[in-house]
Amino acid sequence: MQKGALSMRTKEIKFSIPYNGDLGLVKWAIESGKVYEVYFAGRRANDFSDPMDNDKDYSDESIFSLIEFCNKRRIKTNLLLNKGIMLFENRDTVANYIHSLDFAGGIDSVTIADPFIMPYLKKTFPNLKIHSSVYMGISSIQKAVQALKKGISVLTLEPSLNRNFMGLKNIMGLKKKFPDFSVKLLGNHICYADCMYYIRHAQVADLSRIDQVKFFLSIRSLKGMGFLGCF
Repeated sequence: MQKGALSMRTKEIKFSIPYNGDLGLVKWAIESGKVYEVYFAGRRANDFSDPMDNDKDYSDESIFSLIEFCNKRRIKTNLLLNKGIMLFENRDTVANYIHSLDFAGGIDSVTIADPFIMPYLKKTFPNLKIHSSVYMGISSIQKAVQALKKGISVLTLEPSLNRNFMGLKNIMGLKKKFPDFSVKLLGNHICYADCMYYIRHAQVADLSRIDQVKFFLSIRSLKGMGFLGCF
């Protein structure tokens, strides 16, 4: 290195990946050495990630197997509780499901979209880390400060910040006041940058679980109306 040249510190990117019921695929991904976390949703009555029940084929036992495998490999596990509105959910049902995962060794964190549930989770599970979902809409330093003051430990930022390097720098500057928080960026966003419909697109995409054919037919008709501008 030339005298006076500045050294550039680079940090290795690590990935948080979803569980889709295929434990073999998760194991393959973890072998890359690039995965630090696996996130998943509960099944049916224990799914608090979406207005629709999770009808995937995997069983509760497969979720236990996932958690056990990740704990042995020191990979963190994250339960999705990121329904847009948690106000009307039975909090005891949520807590009972989280407790049931202790059978497999327990989870490291949860992801939430609705701040309403945060005080309850902090009181009931004081050692559980809480991540913000992209649906919490953390898109500015002001929102980031509010979330961190409430007890969020990992900020999953709103996708419009992905290419806003000054905005990212400003938020990372909050480490002076909140040294223990970290940041996630959504890498598999389905929309173009700054799509005004991105939340609706994600919700509509979930409907494809019901009927792929009807879904794509509806998208085609909506395109003709000029409504879903990202497709």
